[in-house]
Amino acid sequence: MLSPDDRSTLLEALRPPDGFALDGAAGTSFTLDLEALLTAPVAFALYAASDTDQEAPDIEPVSLLDAIRRHAGRITLFSQAGQISVPARRRTVFAWLEESVVPVRASRAERIFHPKVWLVRYTETDGDRAVLRVLCATRNLTFDTSWDTLLRMESAPYVPGQHGEAVPAQTELAALFRTLPNLAIEKPSRERVRFIHELACDLEHVPLVPPEPYDGVRFHVLGLGPAKPLPFPSRGDRAAVVSPFLSESFLRPLTEDHDVTLLLSRTESLDRIPHELLGRVARVTVLTSALDDRPETEEASAASEQGDPGTRLGGLHAKLFVFDTGGSTSVFTGSANATGAAFDGNVEVLVELTGPRSGGLESLLAENPDENGFVRLLADYRPLEETVEPDETERLQRELDRERAKLASLRFTVKVVRAEEDYLLQISSEEPVPEFGVDLFELFLWPATLDEGASARPLEPGSRARASFRVTNEGITAFLALRAIARRGAASAQTSFIVIARLLEAPADRHSRLLASMLRDPQRLLSYLLMLLHDPQHDALAGGDGNGGRWLRSALGSGWNDLPLLELLLRAVERSPERLDHIERLLRDLADERTDLLPAEFDSVWEPIWKYRQEERR
Repeated sequence: MLSPDDRSTLLEALRPPDGFALDGAAGTSFTLDLEALLTAPVAFALYAASDTDQEAPDIEPVSLLDAIRRHAGRITLFSQAGQISVPARRRTVFAWLEESVVPVRASRAERIFHPKVWLVRYTETDGDRAVLRVLCATRNLTFDTSWDTLLRMESAPYVPGQHGEAVPAQTELAALFRTLPNLAIEKPSRERVRFIHELACDLEHVPLVPPEPYDGVRFHVLGLGPAKPLPFPSRGDRAAVVSPFLSESFLRPLTEDHDVTLLLSRTESLDRIPHELLGRVARVTVLTSALDDRPETEEASAASEQGDPGTRLGGLHAKLFVFDTGGSTSVFTGSANATGAAFDGNVEVLVELTGPRSGGLESLLAENPDENGFVRLLADYRPLEETVEPDETERLQRELDRERAKLASLRFTVKVVRAEEDYLLQISSEEPVPEFGVDLFELFLWPATLDEGASARPLEPGSRARASFRVTNEGITAFLALRAIARRGAASAQTSFIVIARLLEAPADRHSRLLASMLRDPQRLLSYLLMLLHDPQHDALAGGDGNGGRWLRSALGSGWNDLPLLELLLRAVERSPERLDHIERLLRDLADERTDLLPAEFDSVWEPIWKYRQEERR
């Protein structure tokens, strides 16, 4: 279990099964990086957004552009309000994500929305069956370099709408997805809500298959209703806890009821737990790389679950609870840390896997000389002489982190007003900006499409936000960046994050013009069309190499006159006519711009092909 050589990425975990394509997906994350969210549509499109535009890094690769346009409308990601980081790069494709990202908050004040789970449905490309997949992770949708776990479960193929009996073990997770729209700061569209409810209905009735060697699975959702008892076995022979964050309120009762054989955490978290409590654990460990890595003050905020969203975590971030009882084991993994808050108010998801004892601590602690096992990552924790207490700077940072959630709950609107050749973004908040009782509190706002240095405007606490920005069409956005700075005495803290505003009166052709700006010369449009037409399995122009990559790379350097466009379109009619639908959508989206980007003879080739496609669909 947890061999460091057995690694997976979200890109791989979201990739559709052979013969299937994305129907729709809903996911959750505590912290969110918008650029990391681009991983999802890329995975669903089976593209790697990497290399087509190395000479112009400020322009979106055509593969990424295609993936976003085709799939962003079918992905909804719910994230804790105030935990969306300000992007390091201003990507034009973020405009297609504005309705995909939904900030939410926990129903209980001072608690957080913390699950990291995906619910995805794939449908057959040549049939009527579907496959349901659930990913339960300990990792947020960010570029953290930490050690995490990812549990992937899938159903057998089924026909949507033809449900059997309910699966009791999956009802809590289904109820969570039904509840998500009601936790949102701004509720998503009716179409998205309808589809999420449809996914939840499937999840409630279509059984998922647990991974070997486990024969049972159950989802536990915390923080949505009245407090629940811990989902763990009341008694057990041995237990292990893996968690980056710890609290005395959680560990003390756990060690009273269980023989905790192993505790793995971060050095900075262990430094805050009383020595006598740690003495109840047979072995207290950290990751080997963390042996001599106690953080300086700037990194000490990692001891809190609610750190700044722009801070990238390293080291341990996995959460795992293992209980051996008799000849069986129960393994819990998911978002919940070994803290009181995780089991008393936070919205969390844990998956319980049950099976033979060989799948528990025996597997976790196995030492195999031929493998880099989990135990080889461990080193004994070296306790300090005294328990570490937070200093004034850390206490202020934690206060500001909690204040960030209030700021992110403000409802902002962005009204777009035409101003000659450009636009004005008139930004306002429906409620006053909250005040923060410190010696100094400053708050700045700017559209995420602009530079902070030249654009950030101060907001007055206690008053409704008001700011105006002049932008081009590319600068229109619903993503607003805020930076808060606080000082109390000698201590200072700051945080920055993204909020999502309601976008009012944006130009109807905004996305068409954005698309045209990204495909602003005929060669780039040619590259895009080639990607839409390229079939790596059946391409007759690929020279029989079986993947077509060599031909595609060479064709990208050619021009319209050298491209056998008619042959490619006819082959698409024969083998994959759905590719023609993507081209028609592209041409519609380009609107009036297409006449400047396409050769004059293009329509004479395209129109009869598209007319035939329409007749075949009738």
